[in-house]
Amino acid sequence: MTALQVLDMQDNDNITGMFPPTLKNLCNLQEVFTGTNLSRDITEQMERLPKCAWDKLQALNLDATNMTGNLPVWLGNLTNLKDLSVSGNQLSGPVPLGLGALTKLTILYLGHNNLTGIISEDYLANLCNMVILDLSYTSLEVVVGSTWTPPFKLIRAQLVSCQLGPGFPILFKHQKGIIYIDVSNAGIADAIPSWSNMFSGQIPSEITELEDLQYLDLAKNNISGIIPQSLATLKGMSSENQDPRQTGLNGPFVQTSE
Repeated sequence: MTALQVLDMQDNDNITGMFPPTLKNLCNLQEVFTGTNLSRDITEQMERLPKCAWDKLQALNLDATNMTGNLPVWLGNLTNLKDLSVSGNQLSGPVPLGLGALTKLTILYLGHNNLTGIISEDYLANLCNMVILDLSYTSLEVVVGSTWTPPFKLIRAQLVSCQLGPGFPILFKHQKGIIYIDVSNAGIADAIPSWSNMFSGQIPSEITELEDLQYLDLAKNNISGIIPQSLATLKGMSSENQDPRQTGLNGPFVQTSE
């Protein structure tokens, strides 16, 4: 089995306890997916992974295993890691600074843990390839400078119940391609900034599914095409303060009435 590259133990509740010591010979291991009953201390578990494969591991999924303890300080040695998922455990303490050395990381799931401390620019400055970030339901605080530009382009960010407020997170100012943000219950007491995100393309007709929408401001973007007539079905919408000249749209703005 020394040529094994993928170890998938998901959906196998009969596997319990610690990783077996025989893993040390799997020097070609690239992906590890665990079951739900491994538990124990996460550092002890990860130290059972073959050290000869540390620079080859690309995916490490330890979600919902009830593991405890702190993330290992040597986390940065997994230099080829692209997917780190440890959500839904009982992890505690700060995130090791070595996380910032994982320059190939694209997916980071740390949510639903008891993690504490600050995630600063030092953690994020080298994560150029990250597209998914989940820190939800932790006690982590994200702190970056007002002039800092992230090197990554997120498409999904879940920061529910993190310590982000009171201002709207500056982290998102330059995330022009992001399609999903959840910052609920994050202590934000500020208005959403009117950053020029330069969105492009047409307004999707599915926008009418937002039945309670009352105000839509798409000014100073590169949106083009025809204004969907279906906007007329949004009873709370008004054309007040809406100027199509700032968007590149064609057609009249709808004015609805009760």
